[in-house]
Amino acid sequence: MSSSIDVQSCSECGFVQYPPREVCRSCLSSDLEWTTIEGTGELLSWTRLNHSFEAEFQQQLPWDIAQVKLDKVSCIIANLTIENPSVGMKVIIRQKGDCDNPQYFVVANE
Repeated sequence: MSSSIDVQSCSECGFVQYPPREVCRSCLSSDLEWTTIEGTGELLSWTRLNHSFEAEFQQQLPWDIAQVKLDKVSCIIANLTIENPSVGMKVIIRQKGDCDNPQYFVVANE
């Protein structure tokens, strides 16, 4: 598992964005490419899900979810794997998944 993550960047204006979109959020260009950035950032908030109506999520409960402000991109929502998380702490986003599984992100201690 790497500490770098793949996000979209605009070839026209250089804006880096997540989540992926059809056009650049900054200049509306459709000339987008994937780029790899370091997954370092700051924990903005987190919550614990204790209930879900969806069977596939019920198996993961309780489920900790974090909002992280990355150093080079706005915010990412990710699975939280840190014990005793603290708002403002430095964290690393790790990208998981492959062609058989959807991409998702995990927050780990820096």
